[in-house]
Amino acid sequence: MSSRRSDDRRKKPATSSAEAVGKRLSSLAGFADGVARRERIIQLGALLKRLREEEVEVTQSEAAAAIGINQSELSRIESGHGERGPSYQTITNIIDTYSNIMRERGAQVLLTLEIKSDHHRKRYQLSAFDDDLQMSES
Repeated sequence: MSSRRSDDRRKKPATSSAEAVGKRLSSLAGFADGVARRERIIQLGALLKRLREEEVEVTQSEAAAAIGINQSELSRIESGHGERGPSYQTITNIIDTYSNIMRERGAQVLLTLEIKSDHHRKRYQLSAFDDDLQMSES
């Protein structure tokens, strides 16, 4: 009978140490904000990768060379890896480079920036084709 009891104890799911660590971390101040920030970095990387593959239609190596960064750095950005994510300057360089490549092919590039707060919403549009900056508020 004692062997049966020990078998029963083995069958019970035990809380793993990873789960315990996860619970402790999630209770720390700022942890949820950090997780949300990481998710935004991953989403940004996925968006940049999709833009490169589907619209700009260049390889990662070709894009990195045109941007002026290493292919491994562009891979890190697109996958969302790294401690902090790309700097504003790096993102700007990527978008400018992709816009220039597409413009050289005769495509009209329209970039949109939306700023939303509790009190207002602003939308800025920049058409790289005709250098027209439009601003609308709603």
